[in-house]
Amino acid sequence: MKIEGKINNISSHREMHKAKISENTLKDTVSIGARKDITACYYPQDPSVTEPVLTKIPGNNITPGPDNDRIDTDGDVKPKEDGNLIYSPEEAEFINVQTFVSVDKVINMAAKFLGKKIPWSFGREKIIIHPDKGEMKNAYYNKKDGTLNFFHFKDKKTGQTIHTGKSFDIGSHETGHAILDGMKPNFLKWNIETEAIHEAFGDIISILASLQEDKVCELFLKETGGNFRKENLLSRIGEQFGQSVMGKPFIRSAMNSYTYSNPYLLPQMQQEDELTGEAHVFGQLFVGTFYDIMEKVFNQYVSQGMGQKEALKKMSNTCGKLFMKAIDICPPSEATYKDIAKGMLKADQLEEKGAYKNILKDVFEKRWILLDEKDSIQELRGSKSINPGSRESIFDFIDRNRDLTGISEDIPLKIEKTEKNKDGSTVIDITSTREIPLRGSDYGIFDGAIVEITGGVNIMTDSTGEVCSLSAGTGDIMENTKNHLKDLIKGGRIKFVDPSVKKLEEKDLFDSMGKPYAGYTLYEDGKMKIVPSPVIQ
Repeated sequence: MKIEGKINNISSHREMHKAKISENTLKDTVSIGARKDITACYYPQDPSVTEPVLTKIPGNNITPGPDNDRIDTDGDVKPKEDGNLIYSPEEAEFINVQTFVSVDKVINMAAKFLGKKIPWSFGREKIIIHPDKGEMKNAYYNKKDGTLNFFHFKDKKTGQTIHTGKSFDIGSHETGHAILDGMKPNFLKWNIETEAIHEAFGDIISILASLQEDKVCELFLKETGGNFRKENLLSRIGEQFGQSVMGKPFIRSAMNSYTYSNPYLLPQMQQEDELTGEAHVFGQLFVGTFYDIMEKVFNQYVSQGMGQKEALKKMSNTCGKLFMKAIDICPPSEATYKDIAKGMLKADQLEEKGAYKNILKDVFEKRWILLDEKDSIQELRGSKSINPGSRESIFDFIDRNRDLTGISEDIPLKIEKTEKNKDGSTVIDITSTREIPLRGSDYGIFDGAIVEITGGVNIMTDSTGEVCSLSAGTGDIMENTKNHLKDLIKGGRIKFVDPSVKKLEEKDLFDSMGKPYAGYTLYEDGKMKIVPSPVIQ
């Protein structure tokens, strides 16, 4: 991938840092208890490219933190006397408000696109935000603790203290991990491509969430004139962090021309401007694909006579809806880019009557993600109707279609979720988990350890109970897992934990360079077991 172009200074946002936001200008005299919405000040994009803006957020049930029904922020920041969360970037309270607003906006946007509330995977109603957990060049989601963690560090060149929590790009990306983990908790296993989906999801959610803010839409159009091929604040992910830590104008870019290759056959480390199997790099392939789709949908709206800003807003909602609904009907584990592509086409068929079929097919084919449209629905055996509320009916359906689902008869099945949508359709995730031993000298000190592998199938029925979508994980899960673990062990990415250690601290999940391990060992019934790390960046 060759990236060209320079960052344009859109506005003199640094002046905003030097002077506090005028209290007189922003004063809102309506009390918090008198309305549903309150005003908050936050960066709607990366701090290096936008000024803080005022935005409306739901004001019900906000308590000091700030907290609400879905979020528990570490701290006690509360609305000012006027009932609003308006703090300037220099004030200590700002970082709490910034992270809270970023997370809240992503939660609400994702639920809007999907048409239903998305649960957390960790069993609580609230996710915990640590707005500034200490000094580290990092930000991450911890699946085990149910936390979003942000840090600060000093730029060695400029002396500036950089807070990862102040970047909407970073905050929304990490929240994306938590959202996807809530939808598909078995994605965080050992599959290279499924891990890359997590990274792509975070970046795509970040782009879509930015577009919910009018100011970002206006800045995008000012930068590009509506030409998506010009480098812009949407295509660039994490400008401030990228410049400070990596010496480049972003962490990642949505503008690339990568085409699909089997990630297991690619180099597994990060390499400049080259597609590899490393999750953040391979994830850029689908981010670039989604960006191409956004461009084509936007251009279609403009060609129909729509104004550019209106087209941009409508495009983000259309593409966001298709994307989220596609994820919902992906397999519960071992998912691939092909599964998302098929899911978006299916969502377009069911929700939009195929209005975007040609755009989707064209982009997916050019990226080599989807070269055939084979629909397993046409190959179903026996009745296509099931009772989503009946365990026996669901398992009978699986038994009739074992060859299509890839689930062998000797592996126990588990219904992970059964969710009914507003239109009466039902989404069902079924998984099958087993343990496999790692044998041989290639595994070094981990020879004899066991790992869990999980396969699965997603079934969607319409309001009458007829199956309208079937998506199953593909590939040789056992062989792929073993080979991937060999690479991780060789690269020092699996942490050996001595059996005498009773409790692992979060800091133990990182190496000396601050990079999280991919997995670590624990012991069950005297046997060594390798489990995935709960930390994902």
